[in-house]
Amino acid sequence: MEEIIKKCMLLGEQKKAIVEGVLQGKERYKEVSTAIGKTITNKSNPFLLYDLINDEVKKNIDENPGLNMIVDVKKAGHHPYIVCYDTVRNIFVLVLKLPPGKDIFKPSRYRGEFASSNVDYLMEMGLEENDLPEDYEHQFSLDLGEGMQPFGIIVGYDAKKDDIYEGALRPDQQDWLYKEEINEFAQLNTETIERLNPHSPNEIELSLKTDADEEIPLKLKKS
Repeated sequence: MEEIIKKCMLLGEQKKAIVEGVLQGKERYKEVSTAIGKTITNKSNPFLLYDLINDEVKKNIDENPGLNMIVDVKKAGHHPYIVCYDTVRNIFVLVLKLPPGKDIFKPSRYRGEFASSNVDYLMEMGLEENDLPEDYEHQFSLDLGEGMQPFGIIVGYDAKKDDIYEGALRPDQQDWLYKEEINEFAQLNTETIERLNPHSPNEIELSLKTDADEEIPLKLKKS
């Protein structure tokens, strides 16, 4: 399973662009917060950090067409978020703040949609059903045709620390299929990475739901 998952993970140069975007967003946040000064209610701070990180991630991807990625803005209810799309491998990437003190997200409808075909994608890559975790019972998603099932990745960051992780959720959102720290990719030498052949963003059409969304309160498995 590990070798198949490695083929589905972000490429080194993609990791670098996103990790640097997160760190650059945090630096901008420090500068802006210092300029504004302390306020009485301090309500805008977490939202400002989120917005600046999203801006920097999008900027890094837009300025590097060799990444074969495009960025779109979506909404779950009143919550806007960015989706980074690998146009060659049919992989969607969410960039999200991890809940304080948690290593996994509370299950939600929109994150569930991005994770719903993750196991199907791995099976298209050669994963056998008996390779799945014993506590996971797989239900196949709607067959969209060969090569059409997307793979959903989350890049999660800690708001107060420099910890940044890459992972893919199981479709039931109870655990990760994989999760690893990717901080070191900010120092990556991109000259050693082989790029994929670029595809024109005009050839790709994103078809993600934009309907109002709600969090689904489910009990998580303790790690």
